[in-house]
Amino acid sequence: MAYPLGEDVSPTSRMEWLLRMTTDRENKRTRRATHQPATSQEVQAARTLRAAREVAAEIEALRTVVRDETRPALERRQAKTVLLDGTERMCNIMALAVCQLSASLSIEFQNKLAEGFQDIRRRLQHTGVHLMLERVEKIRKSAEAVLDGQGYPVGLAMRLSATYIELSNNLDALGGEAVLTAEQRQLIVNTGSMIQRLAAIEEQLGMITDLRGDGTTLRSQTLAV
Repeated sequence: MAYPLGEDVSPTSRMEWLLRMTTDRENKRTRRATHQPATSQEVQAARTLRAAREVAAEIEALRTVVRDETRPALERRQAKTVLLDGTERMCNIMALAVCQLSASLSIEFQNKLAEGFQDIRRRLQHTGVHLMLERVEKIRKSAEAVLDGQGYPVGLAMRLSATYIELSNNLDALGGEAVLTAEQRQLIVNTGSMIQRLAAIEEQLGMITDLRGDGTTLRSQTLAV
């Protein structure tokens, strides 16, 4: 903001200019001191952190319900389903936060965001990893059952692969390999290998769909050559 020059500029105008400049400097100092968002990127990042805290509070409340053995079994199962959904949303928010932290934010604001997200991750890490690995184990069992059995559900490899990739991304958001035991890492590797085997089988098979009576069940058979 240029200082008003010229003999025709009144002292009042110069005083107003000085007041505005002083106010601007004080506002900047306040933002730096309190780490308040000052740019559109920082405002968006602050909203992400606020959303993460809200979802974290929901997850912690649901986790209390799931662990409460005095509650009806049905209520606990329903709470666990919602808990899983909330945890997946949290992982998506955490992944978004990583992108936002790499944007052109001030160092002070980056530190504030990083502290906030690290706190949330520490609070929810154990529960989140446990839920994600439960789903990985279900994928492994589904793949193993098909590899050991007869017939092949059409498109199974693609469906399992999409879910597997999603779960792997969620685990990365929760801390990645650093928070996993050797056994848990091996589970993830083995599951990925099984999905690759299923994909190879699917490529080699000629697909003939056998519509059952209700028209809903699809199975594949090897084409005679």
